[in-house]
Formats: sequence, C-alpha cells, structure tokens
Amino acid sequence: MKFDKPDALDKANTANALPATPRSWHRKTRDWFAARVVELTLTAMVLLTIMVVLSPHVIRTVPAGHVGVLWKRFQQGTVIDTTFAEGTHFILPWNKLVVYDLRMRLGEMTVDTLMADGLAISVKVGYRFRLIPGNVGHLHQRVGPRFLETLLAPDIAAETRSVLGEVKAEDMYSEKRSELERRVREVVSDNVNEVSDSVEPKTKLELLHLEDVLISSIVLPPTVRQAIEHKNEQKQRVEEYAFRIKVEELERNRKEIEAQGIRRFQEVVSGTLTNGYLRLRGIDATMQLAQSENSKVVVVGGGESGMPLILGGMDNAPSTTHTDKGGLPKAKQSGIISRPAGDSGKPLAGAAPLAPSSPARK
Repeated sequence: MKFDKPDALDKANTANALPATPRSWHRKTRDWFAARVVELTLTAMVLLTIMVVLSPHVIRTVPAGHVGVLWKRFQQGTVIDTTFAEGTHFILPWNKLVVYDLRMRLGEMTVDTLMADGLAISVKVGYRFRLIPGNVGHLHQRVGPRFLETLLAPDIAAETRSVLGEVKAEDMYSEKRSELERRVREVVSDNVNEVSDSVEPKTKLELLHLEDVLISSIVLPPTVRQAIEHKNEQKQRVEEYAFRIKVEELERNRKEIEAQGIRRFQEVVSGTLTNGYLRLRGIDATMQLAQSENSKVVVVGGGESGMPLILGGMDNAPSTTHTDKGGLPKAKQSGIISRPAGDSGKPLAGAAPLAPSSPARK
C-alpha cells in the first residue's frame, strides 16, 4: 500500500483552508493584563500605601473660623501675603500648612503682686483677643504659633503688676478697677503691636486685637479684707446720713412755703368772712355728712342760728355742768333726761318715760 507524504498533505490542506483573521485590540489588552496581573496588583498596592501615608501631608482642611499660613521648604519660606481660607487644600508633601484660630478667644491667669502699701495679693486676670486675618503671616514669621505663651500672657502679667503697684488695696473695691483695666489693655496693645523688623525697626503692625482685660477676682488676707469692707460700709452710711439731712432740709423748706401760703390765704379771706358765708359753709358740710354711706344721726336746728347741733350753738353752751350738793347733775335730779328726737322734735315712739331718781341717803 502506497501512502502520500505528510508534507504534501499539509500543503494541500493549507491551500484549501480560509485565511486567518487578525486579533482585536480588546483581546490584546486583556491578554496583556492577564499576563502581568501579579505585577500590576503589587504596583497598585504600593501606590495606595503611598497615598495613605502622604494624604495627611498633602490634603489639608482648614476648619470654620480659621486661616492657614503656608511655609515652603525649598522656596521663600513663610508666605506672608497669601493665606488659605476655610475648606480643603492640596499642598506638596515637603511644605507645611499652619492653621490659626481667628475667632474670639479667652485666656485667664493668676498674677501675684504687691500693692502700693506693701500688701501682697493674688489677682485673677482674664483677657479676650482675636487675630487679624491679613497679618497672620507676619505673626507666624515673627512670633510663631505659641504667641500666647511667648508674647501676650507675659506682657499682660507684667503690666498688671506695674499698674497695681501704684494703687492701694482698697482702691480695688472702688470704681478705680475699670480705670486700671483700661490702662493695662492700652499698654499691652501698644507693646504687642510693636514688632521688630530687620528692615524697619519698631514697625507698627497690628498682629492681634486685644478686646479687654478683666480683673475677675482679688484674694486679700482675711483681716485686710474685713477692714476694707468695714470702711466702705461706714462710708456708705455717711453718705446715707448726708442724703437724709438733705431730704429734711427740703421738707423744712416745703413746710415754710406751705405756712406762708396759708398765712397769705388767711390775710386775703379774713376781710370777706361774714356770718352768712360761714352759715352757707355749714349747710354744705351738713349735706355732705348726710350723703355719706356710713350710719349717722344729724340733729338740725340746735341753736338760735339754726345750724346743726355739731356746728352751731357753741357760743351759748355752758362750759361746765352744774351739780348740786349731792354731786349729781341738776337735770338728772329733777328726773329729766334727754332722749333722741324724731323728725318732729318729739321723743321717739316706744321710749319709756324715766322715773325721777330717789334722793341719796345720808
């Protein structure tokens, strides 16, 4: 049996087969990644680790009410003219961004000092301040982030000792305290804003604004504190008595003016007073008494003038009551006792007659 050669068969099959189609770029890319999957995975992990490590140094966030100052390592250093506002910022990892608080801040300290009279006291001083946004770069370059410990607090303590050394302890309990606080604030503000510059010495630059300095508490020896309080109490009492004297003087003047007015009134009306005018006034008084809501008994016609009994008949009324030798009034001895009269002048109905009293035995 005769067989064909293999080479001849392969050539015949290849000639009869269809031409091969080229591979697409998608397949090529997939094959390339499939061949290098280990290398790519390691590279991605290394890059992710680098990003995690460098992210705090590259991505910086400035909170609300703050401002950032940039320090460049390979350039001019502190950037004075430009600051970073609130938000997220990207910086190079070899640079440094320092964040400062622009909001109102409060600080407190205790200062031990000697008064003008040699008394040792402890004063608690509070102060409020805020930074100037446009000058934060200068503050960072000349003082630094620890400006509170190196610049502001020592100056406030020194000026507080200087000012309190000129007054006595009792002045701290008076109105002079506000004056002392104002003096400390003004001197400290001037000292802080005098910044030394290499080009222009003693250049005035407002790095921060000191709102106020407050002396919140004073610690004195117990005996001294009691003596000062007693003295102030006596001082207030003296002022109280002086005020009372002034009030009494004004009251005396008022009474003198009132007396002069009454005398002037009497001088004016004394020539016009007549019996008819007085009777008319008596009638008005009777009418007002009758119109009162209170219970009353008005007896009209008690006297020759016809005036009410409470207003008239006083001229003819006896000054004393006559009694006999027994010591009893004559009217009672005779058995006559006055009764309340009705509208007709007769005794009221139902009133029993009174019997004459029997003479007293000896």
